[in-house]
Amino acid sequence: MNPEFSKKLKILSFISIIGVLVAHSYFVENNAWEINAFIQDWIGCQIVRFCIPLFFFISGYLFFRETKDGGGIQKILRKMRTRAHSLILPYLLWNLLFFLSIIFLQLIPDIGSKINSDFLTLLQTKSIPELFLFIFWEPAAFHLWFLQYLILFVLFCPIFYVLFYSKWATVVIFLILCVTIGIYGWGGENMQGLLAFLMGGFISYNGINIERQQNKNAIFIPSGLYLIWCAVNCFYPEFQLPFLNMLRLTLGAYSVWTLYDLFSAKKNWLDKIISWAPYTFFIYVFHEPWINIYKKAITLFLPPLKLLYLFGYFTTPLIILLASIVIARILQKNTGTAYSILTGGRH
Repeated sequence: MNPEFSKKLKILSFISIIGVLVAHSYFVENNAWEINAFIQDWIGCQIVRFCIPLFFFISGYLFFRETKDGGGIQKILRKMRTRAHSLILPYLLWNLLFFLSIIFLQLIPDIGSKINSDFLTLLQTKSIPELFLFIFWEPAAFHLWFLQYLILFVLFCPIFYVLFYSKWATVVIFLILCVTIGIYGWGGENMQGLLAFLMGGFISYNGINIERQQNKNAIFIPSGLYLIWCAVNCFYPEFQLPFLNMLRLTLGAYSVWTLYDLFSAKKNWLDKIISWAPYTFFIYVFHEPWINIYKKAITLFLPPLKLLYLFGYFTTPLIILLASIVIARILQKNTGTAYSILTGGRH
């Protein structure tokens, strides 16, 4: 893979995880003021949702890279085995850590009553099989739904690989899925993620060149349309039909993909981000429940003023991002192997 294109994928993944932090920084209290509610809805509930299809697209693209020529199915099976270490093990460990963290917080006086999840009651009332299903299938760490579905998609990759043999069969099935998901809303973001994963895998398998930079004169058109569309959704939520949302998020992912090309000449900016990019996965698995705890603390100590709560909304993802990177570096430096296991071997 072209080193510059590899850098692009890493930086886009890092930008996407910032989108996740912004989405999870939602303050219910901001709904008390109309302008705050609009800004929060427009950015956190609309614009940054591009991160979901973009994450799945990149995952599918990387998984099926160089699988078409020579020993393809063996490469697929080999990649599936490596995903047991890079996806399944971290998924199990972080769900368990999340569950134990909530239990620990609930046991602390004056803090336990402010925790939304009541895992202590589950621990006392559920059987061991029921607890197992809750922790690892629900999952307990709700934000790991992406990882859960990515694991499921990887398990079906041998079938996808066979499907990719026929371009026409792939296109027909892809269109059927688009219509089914779009019209009936089947599966929501999970199945939209499947479409993005399949699209990335199909492009990668067939060697379709997506590494070339886009025409910079046309970059702002999809981006502007996406921002306007997101604003319209805020004012007219009845138009948020599954098919339209699928098109909108695809446009958003494409917009971010092309906007990167506009800033690719700014080497200092990109070099700084690429130094943070190795911590993308850790930020993703680590940020909950701590982002919610931080928000709770803000609501307890800040007076209910419009500008203060809006300031809290914008600074929360930044604070959690920096804190996650600092903690990741400390763990990486002092625990070595443990950090590697927790992040699936990512460095």
